[in-house]
Parts: sequence; structure tokens; C-alpha cells
Amino acid sequence: MISISKPSIIIAPYYVIKTLKEWDLIIHNEKIVSEQIVITLSKNICEEKVIAINSFDLSSKLFQKKLIAECGKDHKIDFNYVKIRELTSNVPKVMYKSEAEKLGLPYSNLNISVDFYISLFKNASNIEVETYEKLREFVKKLK
Repeated sequence: MISISKPSIIIAPYYVIKTLKEWDLIIHNEKIVSEQIVITLSKNICEEKVIAINSFDLSSKLFQKKLIAECGKDHKIDFNYVKIRELTSNVPKVMYKSEAEKLGLPYSNLNISVDFYISLFKNASNIEVETYEKLREFVKKLK
């Protein structure tokens, strides 16, 4: 049984893993995928007046930097903070490419990618280490 009170395995973007490594909480980690960030239903991000984003997701922060670089810091845009399942069909949405493909939405690649890692925390039990190894092998086969 894997404990849910303290995590032993995590799949997360690199910046999360880097922080956990700096806090000396991780014993092993491995990059498993590089995920592209895309925008659905948009040909030109600078022409959009409203764009839906996930408020606490790294993709939205990277997109906002891209928006400033592409359109200038004075470009005004309204952000709708939504969950993917709350997506309205007529509003462009920033999400991961795999999410857009799963939802069957047309998208434009923003040329931004995020590396995801699978990591094992220190003091993991033998069962948790075995589970980590099995998950790691499973995810490698998906590539």
C-alpha cells in the first residue's frame, strides 16, 4: 500500500522537481516526457481579446511570457481562469498538446515545452521503490 499522507512518487514539471531536489527530498528522478504547450482555436494570439488558461498551471505562466514577447507588454487581453472540463467551445484555451488531442480540438503550437519527470522521494519503502520502477518502465514504453 502506498501512503497518501506523504507522497513517495511524483510526476511533475521540472521546476517542481528542481525545488524538491534543492530541499533534499528526492532520491531519484528521471525525465519521462517533454510536453508542448498549445493554444486551441486561435491563428494569432495577438488578435485574441479573451483566452482561457489554468490559473495555477505552469503552462499559463509560460504562455503569458510568450504573449508579452510576441505582442508587447501593452497588449491587453482578458484571461478566463478555467479547468479544462469547463472549456467553452468558442474561447481559445492554453493547454498541453496531449490535452488538446484528447479533446479533439484544433490547436496552434506555441513553441514552448515543459519537461515532466517521475521522481522518488527519500525514505520510500521497498514497495514504493518497486512501484516507482514499474511506473517508470511503463511510462518509458508509452514514448
